[in-house]
Amino acid sequence: MPGVVALLIVSYGYGVLFALALFFILISIIPVLPLRHEQTDFHFSWSEVKNITKRHKQFILSEILDNLGQDAQVIWTLFVFITGLTVLDIGVLGIITGLVGMAVTFVTGRLIDKWDKKKVMRLGAIVATIMWIISYIIAIYQPTPLMLYIVTALRGFAVGIFATSYGAIMFNRARSDDAQFLVLREVPTILGRVLLFVITLILISIGKFELSFTVVAILSLYFWFNNIDTLTEKTEASSN
Repeated sequence: MPGVVALLIVSYGYGVLFALALFFILISIIPVLPLRHEQTDFHFSWSEVKNITKRHKQFILSEILDNLGQDAQVIWTLFVFITGLTVLDIGVLGIITGLVGMAVTFVTGRLIDKWDKKKVMRLGAIVATIMWIISYIIAIYQPTPLMLYIVTALRGFAVGIFATSYGAIMFNRARSDDAQFLVLREVPTILGRVLLFVITLILISIGKFELSFTVVAILSLYFWFNNIDTLTEKTEASSN
């Protein structure tokens, strides 16, 4: 789809692209319609939100910081665009990212089945941090199309390993406790996104756009040293 989108922009302009996007957004409602009569046990009140937050407090900061690495990919795409690459180059990068994402999901799934999720998650966090530092170096000293392609693919692989293993831990926790947490986790997720964009806007205003990649690298150090056992201890206890 990134390649198709790039070709649409080049051939027909943004108007056609936005019209098609609107069409697909509208028809995406169709699969949800049969679910409108489904009943849920969700009950949100201030006391319930407080209880859910208290039960999952170790995920709050993790959810904020986890989102930084994934949304920073959007910041990277903007950097690539202003660096001088064409719309078609962006499309190619999107295709590469998509292919890497599929490969990462499969490979990480196999690793999680064989290895400890926590070890896979920490490995992904370490490699992702290193790749964000390399991304900063490439952005400063050698932002050629080839180097941008290579670092995008390698960093996507690292971020994907971390995100997939972290997601497995988080969803297992929610499954063993309550699904309401999956709804409330959107709050820290959005906070992480807002934090990243605010930091990036500040850095752009002082002419230091590339530093946003080092900020992401520094914040991802949290997952190097955080006691990951706290993310799984209740799940493991409930399964014993």
